[in-house]
Amino acid sequence: MTDAYASFMECPELQPIPNKDRISIVTIGGYDVIVRNDQFKKGDIGLFIAVDSILPQEMTDFYQLKLKRNRVKTMKLSGVYSQGLFLPIDGYVREKLTRDGFMVYIQYANVADDLGITKWKPEVRLSANGDKFTRQKNWPDPRIEYYDIESIQRPDFANVFTHDDSVVVTEKIHGMNGTFTKIGDKIYVMSRRVCFERDRPAIMASEDIANQTNAFYHIFDKYEIEKKMMESGYENLVLRFELFGKGIQNLDYGLSGVDFRLFDISIELGKYVDFYQFCTIAEQLQLPIVPILTIGNFDRESIYGLAERNSVIYPEQVSEGVVIRSIEEHPAPNIPRKILKLVSKRFAVKDTEGEKLDE
Repeated sequence: MTDAYASFMECPELQPIPNKDRISIVTIGGYDVIVRNDQFKKGDIGLFIAVDSILPQEMTDFYQLKLKRNRVKTMKLSGVYSQGLFLPIDGYVREKLTRDGFMVYIQYANVADDLGITKWKPEVRLSANGDKFTRQKNWPDPRIEYYDIESIQRPDFANVFTHDDSVVVTEKIHGMNGTFTKIGDKIYVMSRRVCFERDRPAIMASEDIANQTNAFYHIFDKYEIEKKMMESGYENLVLRFELFGKGIQNLDYGLSGVDFRLFDISIELGKYVDFYQFCTIAEQLQLPIVPILTIGNFDRESIYGLAERNSVIYPEQVSEGVVIRSIEEHPAPNIPRKILKLVSKRFAVKDTEGEKLDE
């Protein structure tokens, strides 16, 4: 669930934007996207590209897109949010995807790889000299794989949840993904890609914690993770968490240091427990979990409203959004787990303030 997403979609009804004659809004899946009126009418086939996609330079040039580092971001124009791109398929796309004189397209089929579109990932420095690390040889088990949470707004995931689904909605924390893992009598401290040694220093985003003990080990020691995991009674135990606070990302949650919250637990490698069991184990370990916003039947409108509220952890700052997951673990036809995210529009535009969309 970590690939870039680009797919052919039928253009829905164009929704006018007040005082804008040349552009309109179309809703693709759960995304509102600004389009030019002279490029689309209802029923036309276009190429939808999701936010946080990185386009090849030749594609950016062909469509004359003004993208910083070729990254597709959420933008705001005259009070209207635009999340992604919806582009005509003549020219560049048609040339790239024509085979034996024909261009065959299937709605929702992901053609990102065919077009050279990749997914943006934030760069985080994890060493005192700013080196970027790949996975180390001592990674404990391939089943403890980092996973990304895809957006409920993506057209192919828009109907993963129905009103009959019992879900829990939690706050999405803007930080760094981490994992504490117990396998037998060994415990590992890991970020998304690195299995740390205790003495490895770390720089997150600011120099004020550059010379501290690794921030993951700071949490490990502060909350007595080793003792709690060893006394838990579980042969295997995987604690997934978000590390956040000062110097981690551009939201500090009012902290002068760092803290963490659990968001997933596994007691069988590669398989996560149901939500209520997650809460029980976290309580047993006396470890904090991500804020619970609501539990009940899936309601899209109310969840979209929750995503735009301020953070529960620190009400003076915007929330990154929410995570929606089934109370009981089970897959959907096109996704291994029923867990999706919804990023706040207000948060999404914070990194693009000052940038403008051209009509």
